[in-house]
Amino acid sequence: MPLATIYVSNDASIRDGLLDIPSNDIALLTGHKPKTAKDIVQESSYVWENHITNWSDLR
Repeated sequence: MPLATIYVSNDASIRDGLLDIPSNDIALLTGHKPKTAKDIVQESSYVWENHITNWSDLR
């Protein structure tokens, strides 16, 4: 099977919700509640607000 076909079928599965399976694996593995994309963006907003360009300036 060509690689492009695999990518397309995987994207279609995501689109169709076939991979939308509830899981508590993150909490089990890390001991922490999973973060949403919104949580991550809010926690990292200082990077854009302060124009951080160096790894050593990250918190």
